[in-house]
Amino acid sequence: MTKYTKAADGHLLYRSCMIACLLLLAGLVVAPRAASAQRYLLIEKLNSPRTTKIAEGSVITYRLKGDAEWHTGRIQHLRTDQPLIAVDDYYVNLTEVEALRKTRLGARAGSAMLTTFGLSWSGLALIGKLTDGDPETQYNARDAAISATSVASGWLIGKLFRYRTFAVGNRYRLRIIDLSFR
Repeated sequence: MTKYTKAADGHLLYRSCMIACLLLLAGLVVAPRAASAQRYLLIEKLNSPRTTKIAEGSVITYRLKGDAEWHTGRIQHLRTDQPLIAVDDYYVNLTEVEALRKTRLGARAGSAMLTTFGLSWSGLALIGKLTDGDPETQYNARDAAISATSVASGWLIGKLFRYRTFAVGNRYRLRIIDLSFR
C-alpha cells in the first residue's frame, strides 16, 4: 500500500491542470483552421464602406426578376467561382435576384412588447376589479382605450417596419466573398 502525501496530491493536481491547458491550447490552434473556410453573401451599398454579411446556413428571402412573389430558403452553399447561391437544393444566380428582404428584429421586439403591454394592462385591470373587493374600482373606458391603442400600435409597427428591402441594382449590389486562410 502506498501512502499519499500532500506533495503527491499537489503534483497530481498540477499534472492534470497542465494536461487540460495543453488540450485547450491544441483546441484553440485547430479550431480556427476548421472555421477558416467561411463564405458570405455581401449586400453592398454604393459609395458606402458598410456592408451587410449573410453567412452560409442563414435563411434569406428574395425576389427574382420578373417574379412577383417572395421566395424564402436556407443558404446551403455559396459558389465563389460563379455568382451562384445554393438555396434549398437549387441554384439561384445573383444576377437574377431583383430584391432581398431582411427581417428587422427591433420592429418585431417592439411589436411584441406593445402588444404584451396592452393585453397585460387590460388583464391586470380586470383581475384588480374582481379581486380587490372595492365596489368603486371598475374597468373603465380609459383602461380599454390604453389597451386598444397599445395593441393596435404594436400590430401596426409589426406590419409596417417588419422588413428592410434591398433593391439590387439601384443602390445595392450582391457579392460573394470567401474568407479562407490559406
